[in-house]
Amino acid sequence: STGTLSKRGVMNGLADGDWIFRLSAETPDANDLDNFAGVRGQAEAAWDLYDRLEPPPMGDYVSLSVEHRDWKRYPGSYAADIRAPGESGYVWEYALETRLVDKPVSLKWSLTRALPEGWVAYLLDLDEGVSINLAEKSGTQMLTGKKVPNLRRLKLIVGSPDFVEKQSDVPLRPVEFGLSQNYPNPFNPGTTIEYSLPKNGRVRLTVYNLLGQRIRTVL
Repeated sequence: STGTLSKRGVMNGLADGDWIFRLSAETPDANDLDNFAGVRGQAEAAWDLYDRLEPPPMGDYVSLSVEHRDWKRYPGSYAADIRAPGESGYVWEYALETRLVDKPVSLKWSLTRALPEGWVAYLLDLDEGVSINLAEKSGTQMLTGKKVPNLRRLKLIVGSPDFVEKQSDVPLRPVEFGLSQNYPNPFNPGTTIEYSLPKNGRVRLTVYNLLGQRIRTVL
């Protein structure tokens, strides 16, 4: 059956050139431990025997899955999505979903076998606008929101640096809080003020004159 392929079936018998990431989502109340993304020589671009459907959620669940509603054969949400070799890179678009409110979710990952020489792997949090180099960490933590169900959009990108850069929706290098000099300066009637944030969020910008008097607040 398409929904009962075991972890052993996904991971066993790896050959040279094969590689697989195992990802898990863990909370104090629910876990989704065995999720796989990678490449095997016998796999195909669409559904094959190494792909495994995500079990239906129950109770206070947490679910990490790749959406393949476009597949003609067995469309749905997948816990294991194994691709065919030969590409310059690969992208998996994940949905992290839970009914838990204001709870920490620990995302963890590990790599079986090495990536092709020179390749990199990044996990993007599209809602927060941040990226993680998977070679530098083995996990990260997120906090669920207040809506039920909570949904967080993630993207796993693996490939050559050029491929990953082109496929990324957020900066791959760390972004720190910064406020740049406005330009032009002096100005009349308008000027541009550039700023940077380490992640997406609301900004309140207050402008003061040389006497310390507040001129305007921009929300």
